[in-house]
Amino acid sequence: MYPTMELRWFLPGPPPESIQNWFQSIEGAETNEANREDRYLSLPLATLGIKQRQDAIEIKQRIAKGKVQRLTKGIKGQVEQWVKWSFPLDGQQSQPNLTLPPGTWITIQKSRQLKRYGVLPDGTVTAMADSETAEQSCTLELTNLWLAEQQWYSLGLEASGPEDHLGETLMQVTQAVFSGSDAPLLKGKDSYGYPKWLTRLLKEFKSRLSV
Repeated sequence: MYPTMELRWFLPGPPPESIQNWFQSIEGAETNEANREDRYLSLPLATLGIKQRQDAIEIKQRIAKGKVQRLTKGIKGQVEQWVKWSFPLDGQQSQPNLTLPPGTWITIQKSRQLKRYGVLPDGTVTAMADSETAEQSCTLELTNLWLAEQQWYSLGLEASGPEDHLGETLMQVTQAVFSGSDAPLLKGKDSYGYPKWLTRLLKEFKSRLSV
């Protein structure tokens, strides 16, 4: 079991140049992950996500969410607390062996840029290299997402470490990375987790098909 505290925003289209420039300009070593495909189980729930990532099934359940709040100037978001489990698949199995109708699993292509931060006992936020570890840490990610012919992008922060410090860690890193005058403007209506984003997209697809 792996608890996290998260903030995410989802917006249609590719990331604007201003977002890319801001992400690259803030302190921290940037990691560019290789493009990958994640397969999500289609569920009409904003509180539960099940996906296949490479050779594992990951289950993610939301256990608490806060109200949309002002985080810094020009930025509003909704903090959510999640818990995750990961189960390895049989090495001979390329996909979940589940008897489900076609369309139950949705393939999302992803391309992620990451920066990692640690929080010291005195509250100081420090940029971390990939090889470094910290008891209290938080990842900032800028992700390109492709579903069918649609492109979206997501900006997110995910705090990990001792459960009783997750909220504090998330807020300290959030305020640090968004402190500059060129920080993006982010709205509370665009702030939610992956399961809610998927349910919204699926409702949109179904409404188009019914027209």
